[in-house]
Amino acid sequence: MITGTEGIDLAKSLAIGAAAGLAGSTALYRTSVLIYDRTPERIRDIEDELEPQQPFVLATKKAVALTRRNVSQKRAEQVSGVATKAISIAAGTTLLGLRRVWPGNWFTQGLAFGTLFWAVNDETVGPLAGLVGDNRAYPAASHLRGLAAHAAFGVVAAAVIRALAGPVAGPE
Repeated sequence: MITGTEGIDLAKSLAIGAAAGLAGSTALYRTSVLIYDRTPERIRDIEDELEPQQPFVLATKKAVALTRRNVSQKRAEQVSGVATKAISIAAGTTLLGLRRVWPGNWFTQGLAFGTLFWAVNDETVGPLAGLVGDNRAYPAASHLRGLAAHAAFGVVAAAVIRALAGPVAGPE
């Protein structure tokens, strides 16, 4: 039998990671929208100027342009939705694999993972890839919203993993 993380079979590991990532993705989205809806309009205007397109839609268009082809806005949005889910599933599966080696209980592991996910995704890869504006131009509230949303991802994903895979052996 091929085993994945936690010493359980690979298919079960992938299913748990996928469930965790998709649940985390929902938490990230809902947290972000909840905070965005309460964000002052002047901050929203700054963000809209810095980010005229959704980052994953822009990434899709840039990737397709490398093939010297064009993609419609609707198709780019569809592909970006799939890419977002794939990244979420990969993140949930990664968290499942890391939980045995990271210190702390499921909550602190989820919080740490979400924070790392935010730092890599929003604060590093997005700006370096030209998918978002210069980090220094965004108001602090924008960064904090991203951090809160990604922290929600991590905590919810970690809770799903704990519920489906059980506690890690030893004190938690």
